[in-house]
Amino acid sequence: MATQYAKLKEPTSGHAIRVLDGGDLQVPDDPSCRSSKGMHRPRHLRASKIVFDAAVEKVFGNRRKIHWFEVYAGEKANQIYGEGTWLPDDTLKAIQAYAVAIKGPLTTRSAAAFAASTSRCDRSSTSTPACGRCATSRASRPR
Repeated sequence: MATQYAKLKEPTSGHAIRVLDGGDLQVPDDPSCRSSKGMHRPRHLRASKIVFDAAVEKVFGNRRKIHWFEVYAGEKANQIYGEGTWLPDDTLKAIQAYAVAIKGPLTTRSAAAFAASTSRCDRSSTSTPACGRCATSRASRPR
């Protein structure tokens, strides 16, 4: 998968998870999953990844393995991409290309910046939310 990124490097291992026409996921034995650990509580995502990896190993032995690939959001994105860049295009492209991502706690300097990140993430996806926050906000919206 040759996606062009400004500041991310294409993963060297693992394969993309595909979203099929009916919305089902086609998961390879070696899925590549985007992750963004956040600035202030990186141990939360680190601990989650240990649990996920252990669960995959327990169920599938060495037949399956998650290949983690870091993308940036929140405070860390601001440090790398510049102030006001809470959710960079690189991160959105990577999530769209690989279908699955996990994000540690998202902290911002203001609720308005968080709302802008969520709105941008929400608008970037069509039928499949680009992140869990978007899925939650879509499900709770009045129709």
